[in-house]
Amino acid sequence: MSVAQAEAAARELRHVLGSSESEPIDILKVAHQVGALVALSPIDGGPQGMFALRGSEAWIYVNTAGTRPPLLGR
Repeated sequence: MSVAQAEAAARELRHVLGSSESEPIDILKVAHQVGALVALSPIDGGPQGMFALRGSEAWIYVNTAGTRPPLLGR
């Protein structure tokens, strides 16, 4: 996926969620709306987050290392 495609997908998601570009997206709200499960865990030196499919379940992993509160501005 190119940067332009990722940006277009992000704009579409914000549109679907009714969220403006100036406000942070509530990860837990999005996960609930799309039926994904969320795992919050510190991963020192790891990515800020990732998405994974495990069988028929969709998971959103959020790296909480060094953030207080862990979901602020994500």
